[in-house]
Parts: sequence; C-alpha cells; structure tokens
Amino acid sequence: MKCLLRLLTLVGIFALWGEAHSYEVIIDIDITVKTTEKELNDLSGQAFIEKNNIKTPLDISTLQIAAPADTSVNAEEWALDWIGEHGHEILESHLEGLDLDLVETEIDLRKNKLRCRKRGTFSCQGELSVRLRVTRS
Repeated sequence: MKCLLRLLTLVGIFALWGEAHSYEVIIDIDITVKTTEKELNDLSGQAFIEKNNIKTPLDISTLQIAAPADTSVNAEEWALDWIGEHGHEILESHLEGLDLDLVETEIDLRKNKLRCRKRGTFSCQGELSVRLRVTRS
C-alpha cells in the first residue's frame, strides 16, 4: 500500500509538471499606421493570439499604437518604445489565469519601418510586425 501511494504521488507530480511546462501563447501583430500632426488617420493590418493551436483575432484598435509626433525618432526606437510601454498590458489582458512571474517572453521584432516628412503638414507612416512568444517556465 505504501509503495502504491508513492507511485500515485510520483505520477501526480509528473502530470502537474508536464502541464506546467507545456504552455505556449503566440501574439502576432502586423500593422500599418498613418498619422498627421493632429490625429490618427489610418490603422490597418492584423493581429491574433494563438493559444493551444487556436487563433483568435485581436482588435488592433486596442493596441494603442500611433506613429511618433516628430521626425527625430527612428523606426527601431519607435517599435521598442511601443513594446516597452504596451507589451505588458497586452500580456496581462489576454493571458487570463497565467502568472506573469512564471512565464518567459521572447520578442521577435520582424519589421519596423517609419517614414516621416514635414512638407506643409507633418505626416508619418509606420509599419510594425512583432511576435511575442510566451512560454511557461
């Protein structure tokens, strides 16, 4: 009986350990944003969350992304600033029930372009493609 209890405990530990290490979520964002001095003119593209091989579209208007207000910012700085400011919010709001202290996040910045000009009126067009891969540690 004692041996059986130990065996069941060991099986339970391995089952829980396997469940804890098999968690993966991919957040894929590929958008284009156009702005002028005063307002956001256009936001297009796609974003989705893939969890357990099920893709769920993400509303891109909730991503709070806008091109910068001046021409001194380069594309990589713009993209990294946005990820730094809003990445944690995205993870918190879309990864319900997952302790963020127990995950590892890999950031793959695949495309970051920014074209700004100030002829007559200031305008910027930015393209951003980023993949956040979240795994349970």
